Amino acid sequence: MLQRRRRIFVTLLSIVSLSCIVLALVFIILLSLSKELWYIAPIIITSIYLVQIWFGIWIFFSKRIIEVKASWNLVLLVPLFGIFIFLMFGTIPFKLLSIDESKKNKELLFSKHDYTFTEKFIKDSDDQNIKTIFNIQGNPIYENNNICFLSNYELLARSLEIIEKAKKNINIQYYIIAESLYLKTIINALIKKSKDGVKVKFMYDYVGSHGRFSKRMISEMIDNGIEVSVFNPPIITRFMSMINFRSHRKSIIVDNKYCITGGSNIGDEYLNLRKEYCNWNDTNFYLEGEIVNSLNLSFIYDWFYNSSKRKYNDKIEEELSKLKINKAKEKVKILTVDSEPYSEYKTMTNLILSYISNAKNKITILSPYFALNNSIIHILNYKALSGIEVNIVLPKRPDNKPFIIEANMSMFPKFSNKINIHLFDGFIHTKAMIIDNDVFVGTNNMDYRSLIINFETMFIIKDKKVYLDFSKYIDNIIANSEKSDFKKLYESQPWYKKLKMKFINVIYPLI
Repeated sequence: MLQRRRRIFVTLLSIVSLSCIVLALVFIILLSLSKELWYIAPIIITSIYLVQIWFGIWIFFSKRIIEVKASWNLVLLVPLFGIFIFLMFGTIPFKLLSIDESKKNKELLFSKHDYTFTEKFIKDSDDQNIKTIFNIQGNPIYENNNICFLSNYELLARSLEIIEKAKKNINIQYYIIAESLYLKTIINALIKKSKDGVKVKFMYDYVGSHGRFSKRMISEMIDNGIEVSVFNPPIITRFMSMINFRSHRKSIIVDNKYCITGGSNIGDEYLNLRKEYCNWNDTNFYLEGEIVNSLNLSFIYDWFYNSSKRKYNDKIEEELSKLKINKAKEKVKILTVDSEPYSEYKTMTNLILSYISNAKNKITILSPYFALNNSIIHILNYKALSGIEVNIVLPKRPDNKPFIIEANMSMFPKFSNKINIHLFDGFIHTKAMIIDNDVFVGTNNMDYRSLIINFETMFIIKDKKVYLDFSKYIDNIIANSEKSDFKKLYESQPWYKKLKMKFINVIYPLI
């Protein structure tokens, strides 16, 4: 209820701000044209600017990260418009929750977990990060799991395979659904299962999917008994701060037992079927076992609290009562880590920082979008200078966002020469890390949006065989990449591109 009131308040604040921009401009122009009252216009502008300075001081003492504070204070230096831009896009549409408040909101979800192995693991293991995740988010580490990494060409076939296995329910969540052979094939399979009596829930993100598909496809699903919901749908908030908080999660969950998840959305480029995207590389994986319960609980929470179905919150207990944790025959230890913007403690960011800080042998990071905060950059430089091998793999070619190469390159001056940066010959959409013997994969990029603003899921996999297999896969990607003299590459750019990169560094924490 408190978050709902907060959302309403921020919506009204944004509407008032938009109205004030228009009215203030009109009023100032009219006063400027007046021969008798012209002097009032600069008084109004000065007054607004003083208010902006006050907001800048307020932001400085807020709980936002330092880079975000700096970026908003630069925005507030813009006369007249700065304050309105902040009120429209800089306000947070929910209360930042403390650890205790966040866990209290999810008490019902926690009751559907099994913490038996987690308690034993925390007691016996020297990995304190698992205990930290448990204490902050309440997420258990499960051991009875199977994981299988999928190539772009296997993704659709394995997705259809687990959909066909469904006996009770299918829960699907994606950031992007795009008009494609991939989407049509998945929808046809879902309609078939729905007709067979399987309950299907389909959720997509409004911003990620807006304008990418025909509404006819949604109508077709609804007409065939599939429930469809939109994550954080716009009402009158399309151009306001609330629209900025997106779900970047991607998964097909079947019977709380099987799951396909990873970096790919639903579009033909993710299957390497679009010629304009040359050599698209992504990492997806098939999961079976207890860990699927963690993903399913996250889906249910998003469905009832963050999507267009949130008015049906009273049904969440009924939905949770049907869950049964399923064990796989294999023994792969996996933990999910969630990134949520209303969490006061930026868990995923701090977790990555902690693991990098404790690295003893090797660090490898793969990400299509790369904009780290200064704390992570400093510790990467420190570890590289200490003799630990640090590899960062980035795309050499962009996707449909050409500026992304320059955005990634804007980070180059901050890195030590001891860090190895490899440019993959194509577009790498894989989101992964290997730190010593632990594997980290999921939906999150290594940028401000994924680590702070978006709803994301990352998996920590603690298994020797998975580590060895995934290491070979990553080594093959690096072998097909060009080791970059990144300092020289940055310096070779024309002055206007360097200026553009510096501007990107300023605004990246806000986008």
